[in-house]
Amino acid sequence: MKKGYFQYRLLKSFYKHAAERMCKDFKNHISFGDRLLDLGSGSGVLGKQIEETFDIKVQGVDIVDMRVVDVPLKLYDGKDLSFIPDEEYEIVLISYVLHHTGNPENILKQTKRIAKKRIIIFEDLNEGFLGKIYCYCHGRLYDLFFLRNSIPARFFSEKEWNDIFARLGLKIVDSKEKKYFLNPVKRKMFILEKMGV
Repeated sequence: MKKGYFQYRLLKSFYKHAAERMCKDFKNHISFGDRLLDLGSGSGVLGKQIEETFDIKVQGVDIVDMRVVDVPLKLYDGKDLSFIPDEEYEIVLISYVLHHTGNPENILKQTKRIAKKRIIIFEDLNEGFLGKIYCYCHGRLYDLFFLRNSIPARFFSEKEWNDIFARLGLKIVDSKEKKYFLNPVKRKMFILEKMGV
């Protein structure tokens, strides 16, 4: 059985509901005809919801195949995206993934090359006492049960993300704080474009 498959199958309806809400958040940033790369696509539920909502083509990329829906997937090593041509996709989506990559700045640098129009990021923020505990527990449990890898999760504060974006020449054109009932962690959506665009 594929890594994470059972967990994603069990939580599929939860992920679908979350995907529907996320699509509302970035509806003004995706246009008909766009090609979207779902980097770290996991179950594929969000990518499938984007296809259905916006009537566009979505390509998933991940380090393991954990799909519970039918979306195209390319596997990669988690570090090197050089197999994807420059500006191959109008949009690159990275949803709650960067903290699991080991080197998020390197992934974002490559993403900037791949994205023609913009990058959409959702991230948990390492802020506040309860938020820090949540991020630590989430990182350890996800790594253990879903990814089963030895790369520790790394969570950043909003200021740290802003500094990373600025270093890479990415500007925030839209952002939104995400709140979930009884969830102590601050979550944020960032919509980024290349500076000078």
